[in-house]
Amino acid sequence: MHANHLHFTNPQSYSGGRDLGMLGVMIHVIGDALNNIAVIASAAAIWWGKTEGRFYADPAVSMGISFMIFASSIPLGLSAPLPLIS
Repeated sequence: MHANHLHFTNPQSYSGGRDLGMLGVMIHVIGDALNNIAVIASAAAIWWGKTEGRFYADPAVSMGISFMIFASSIPLGLSAPLPLIS
């Protein structure tokens, strides 16, 4: 009964391309995890810091997150096929 299922058993027949949806999801999940760690570190610096410079932690992390979002979009854009212009 299990033999009737159509499983992907021949990896040689795969075209070799990447699934951009899965790549985007992977980049998004890793980016979210790193961003959450950075926000927690920023909050700890603001909470336990003693200098006035501690208040620059949140804007610095926000800028880092925006750069990370931009940088993570580059691999997806470069991997996407170019549209045909006719």
